[in-house]
Amino acid sequence: FDVIDDLSTKPAEDRGDGVLISCNTIKKAQSIALSLQKKYKSSEWRVQLITSTIRPYTREAEHYFDGNTITVATQTIEVGVDINCCSLITEMAGLSALIQRVGRLNRNGKISDAQGFIVGKVKYDEIFKEKIFAPDAAEILIYDKDALDEAWRALHNCADDLGVIRKMPDISEYPAAWPPMARTVPLKPYMKAMTMTQPSVDFPW
Repeated sequence: FDVIDDLSTKPAEDRGDGVLISCNTIKKAQSIALSLQKKYKSSEWRVQLITSTIRPYTREAEHYFDGNTITVATQTIEVGVDINCCSLITEMAGLSALIQRVGRLNRNGKISDAQGFIVGKVKYDEIFKEKIFAPDAAEILIYDKDALDEAWRALHNCADDLGVIRKMPDISEYPAAWPPMARTVPLKPYMKAMTMTQPSVDFPW
């Protein structure tokens, strides 16, 4: 929340389309959105949630972006949503997904102090004597484990001593960052939800 609090001192017209928080699962996005709604209930900030469980019609009718917007979203934000946020906070993901998310940060190139943060659990590898990414079960279900490891290495190689990345890595230089095949999950447990008018929150993606 410190990032958002710092932005509160900046005029709304200089904040582009506000803040984007990109999550890997619906449950995480819902939890974060609820916390933000409680914290900023009486402030200028307006929190909106965008996930695959929200119908396109509802999304078009109720969602909009301005300098007072905090958008909490899942992978839905990576395709078909053209926004220009001044700050991005994203969970660690596959390299191609991260590049899509970062593409929503300072999209028009006019926000001089735009900044993005990639967060994720890390652990110390006793064999290689370095910190490595430690994805949870949901992240491994959505993104291939090898692809996540390669994405971590790519980001680590591009970061300076303070962990700052000035330019996203060229994905063509890290072929293992692409899963060898499409990620799939069994459809039977979700078949009933998939035929609902309002999709269920039980989807993992």
